[in-house]
Amino acid sequence: MTDLFYNQGTPEIKLIEECAELIKAVCKYERFKVEATDPKTGIVYRNDEDIKREMDDVIQAMEKMEIKIRADVYEFYKDKNPK
Repeated sequence: MTDLFYNQGTPEIKLIEECAELIKAVCKYERFKVEATDPKTGIVYRNDEDIKREMDDVIQAMEKMEIKIRADVYEFYKDKNPK
């Protein structure tokens, strides 16, 4: 999760985006396994490290989504409970 965009977007959109990035990282791992070299630049990428980084980002996005859901549930039920 890039710090520049940390507070932009809804929790729903952030979670969707982070899950998509994790899916992409897993697909790259499936194709190239642990390490891959970019044929254009010669840069070596560690696909296993990318997966771990994306998993951490998904966990952070899930935590923010959980907070949003709890707030929404509270708002939904706060006026429905008899006193």
